[in-house]
Amino acid sequence: MPPPARNAPTADVRRILKEMRRKKLLKLALRSPEHYQALAEFLARENDTEWLDSILRSLEHNNVPRLPFDTEDNDLRRHTGSALQALTDLYFLFHTLHEGSTTPMVQAYTASCLRILLDRWPGVMSWMKFLLLYGARTNLDNVGLSIVTMCTSALATILTESEKDPLKLEIVSMTCTVDIVLLLLCQVNPKTKRYYDIPPTSSSICAIIELARIFLNSQEGWDAMHLRLRTVDSHTRQAAIRFFIVRIEQMVSQADRTNFIGVVKSYLCLVEAVIPVLFDDGIWQAFHKEGFIVKYTSALCLLTEKAHASDFVDPEFWAHISAASNVLVKAFIVKLSPNPGAYLPKMMEGGILKCLYLCLGHVNRGDVGLPSGSIWEALFLLQPFMYLSQAYAAAAIRGDSVLWGGRAKRTDANSEGICWTIDDALTRDYFVYVTRQKVKVSMCSNLKHPMERGGHELDEYYHSLKTCTGCHAVTYCSQECQKEDWDSLHSKECSVLAMEYRVQKYDKSWSSVRTRRDQVRWLEANLNLSVGPLPEFRREIWAKFLQWKTRCQASAPSTPGPSTATTRRQRPKFPYEVRREIWENYLQWKALRQPSAPLTPTLMTASRPRPPKFRPGSFLTVFDYVNNGYLSIEHTYSLDKYCAEASSLFEGGSPWIPRIRECISLMEDNRDEILLVEGRFRFDAERTMFTTLVMRYNPDGQEQHKYSVVSSFTRTSPAKAEAQASLP
Repeated sequence: MPPPARNAPTADVRRILKEMRRKKLLKLALRSPEHYQALAEFLARENDTEWLDSILRSLEHNNVPRLPFDTEDNDLRRHTGSALQALTDLYFLFHTLHEGSTTPMVQAYTASCLRILLDRWPGVMSWMKFLLLYGARTNLDNVGLSIVTMCTSALATILTESEKDPLKLEIVSMTCTVDIVLLLLCQVNPKTKRYYDIPPTSSSICAIIELARIFLNSQEGWDAMHLRLRTVDSHTRQAAIRFFIVRIEQMVSQADRTNFIGVVKSYLCLVEAVIPVLFDDGIWQAFHKEGFIVKYTSALCLLTEKAHASDFVDPEFWAHISAASNVLVKAFIVKLSPNPGAYLPKMMEGGILKCLYLCLGHVNRGDVGLPSGSIWEALFLLQPFMYLSQAYAAAAIRGDSVLWGGRAKRTDANSEGICWTIDDALTRDYFVYVTRQKVKVSMCSNLKHPMERGGHELDEYYHSLKTCTGCHAVTYCSQECQKEDWDSLHSKECSVLAMEYRVQKYDKSWSSVRTRRDQVRWLEANLNLSVGPLPEFRREIWAKFLQWKTRCQASAPSTPGPSTATTRRQRPKFPYEVRREIWENYLQWKALRQPSAPLTPTLMTASRPRPPKFRPGSFLTVFDYVNNGYLSIEHTYSLDKYCAEASSLFEGGSPWIPRIRECISLMEDNRDEILLVEGRFRFDAERTMFTTLVMRYNPDGQEQHKYSVVSSFTRTSPAKAEAQASLP
């Protein structure tokens, strides 16, 4: 007889067997990570969504306890424990799917789970909010930390690589998700009154900071966070912003040799997460209200000092310090700040110079850096702003200005150039702002300013200068000079400059009078250091010009006459070329006969006024602190070449044309007494400040005091809008 047939297992039996198999694989995965792949493939093969359904049933929105609640209630504690276990299971499920997402089957199953989770996500967020509030009020040890840790881990795991998944992006863009992220960032331990900290290990990043980076890594996350920070009340916004600042200070204060690498990675991660949010001017001002530039820089400097004092030489740590320094300077000063010169002193106050100096002894120029950049980029970005008096004062108060004298012993040969530049800038700062502090320098914009009125000492300008209330672009020493300049020049330029002022004032990119004063004093001091007697200097420039002209003539190919055998026949014109030439001549004739008719592009170009011709030997002395790196004479421009290449100034493109022409006329009429100087300073990543000085030479003056400022003015232009050709 055949054996009796066995009954097929019922649905309940299959469900129990599947659950037992899943739990067994989960235990194996918890013991050894290589079993996550097997568990993920099992769940995908069985299409097991029951586990996710059972987790989400425990996290239904209707089951959330209502406020207010008693933390001592046993039933409440039981519900809280069940919800926390459900969050733990949710974390393990998506962690498994993330670790095992190498096959299409697992990826399809992950998408199915995300669709289910998306429909019930508000309930999960409601439970997370309740748990975080419960953890902030309970007195039980480690309960609050456990809740924060699990909520952070679950959110980070679910949102990982959200920029690649439309379903995750939909979760990221939900308002409830943003609220929980902000609530997590603001969690404070009720006993210590400090932010909860999931401390980094020897090389891992703090989990809460990693969550902030993951959330802000996509455009949707940035948009959601930006919108939420703009719409919440100011108290909530400042509390969230305070997290981004205070938490890193706490981590650095507790750093030691065991976790230096983890702390610096967390620091770099947090700074890079903050950058997208700061593009909004309102949020930038909210961060500035908390003093974030000083505090971020101080934290990085403290971490660098700790590692240096501990003789910590791990290359990975110093590579991250180098990258973090570059991100601070590049993002917070050059790219994001509307006026870098106004914020750089804050970074100096925080100790950026000392941080860079200590890092120099542990990194080399040729080392392969991180994608975030290196210390060398930070130094190159810093040096154009080193002329500012407030930046030097902040560095001098800390004692950082004297560090760079021993640079040669601490850097490789390739790095010596930029280090010498920083040291040279600090040395010149001392000469300008300390040695010459009592030297009176004129900042009057009147070209007929009487020299007997002198100028102002370093800190006297604020109460003595009179600024034009219309354009704020020119300053005067007295009402007499203001009236005289108005009648001769300023009445023609004020209205246009006033419009520029209002635009730049609106976007907070207007340069202060202090910045312009620093530029004038730098140029005056360095001209006295670099240039000898004016007649000798003029003869030297003229001799160089003649040598250059002779070389150009010698190198130019000779043009043979028409009778020589080397005369080349011109190619005959084709009929269509003849017709085109006749037609163009006709259009020009017609335009001349009818002046009211619109000019053709050819005629418009031909009718532009050409730059004026200047006397031979007229030149402009340029101090370039944008491309050169240190303030010394970079070029001596022939005025003809300068004005030809800076043609926008002489074709109606600048309101400064009459003033510039008047400066040139004054110099040409007094060649042995007047010198025209232009200083180029970086304003931001896209604009350059051009400060023009009319200098008077006094042969009877004291050494290093023979040149004095008669008049000055400053204009701002795109970085590449000026002439580049110069005499040798």
